[in-house]
Amino acid sequence: MTKLLTLGCSWMEGVGSMYDPKIHKTKKLFQNDSHDQELMAKNSFRTILSEKYGFENVNLGKGGASNGSMFRRMLTYLRKNTLDDTIVLWGITSIYRMELFFNHSNRHLSFQPTQKAKTNLHGPDWIGPKEYFRQHFDEKVQLDHMICEICHYQHYFELLGV
Repeated sequence: MTKLLTLGCSWMEGVGSMYDPKIHKTKKLFQNDSHDQELMAKNSFRTILSEKYGFENVNLGKGGASNGSMFRRMLTYLRKNTLDDTIVLWGITSIYRMELFFNHSNRHLSFQPTQKAKTNLHGPDWIGPKEYFRQHFDEKVQLDHMICEICHYQHYFELLGV
């Protein structure tokens, strides 16, 4: 069976796909603690595409993911899997989302300039997203980096016949 390998952020994961206009809890649907993973997977456009065309969906997308997170997830996936009989659908997100590894929580976390720091995840010494962007972010550098990554994967996929 052909695989539909999907990468992206909340849109690809399906956040908001369980929206029901008859229920006035829209704001709650977008809060991290209220996501219904089963409903998101069922109603996401990646699942609808997979069902319509008979694909097996392998989703690497995650709400709030940065482009760096997606590139990392693809590399991790490729260490254990081939892309034989695979279609890749990749939803690039904003260059204003970054990902860093935080020793405090021992994991990679994506963030953007307007997010608030979470001491339990980022650690008490984290300068915070706003200050990080002020000190370490350059739009042109990030855009050039993203373009290089996209060109790399496009060439790689073409070589494999993906």
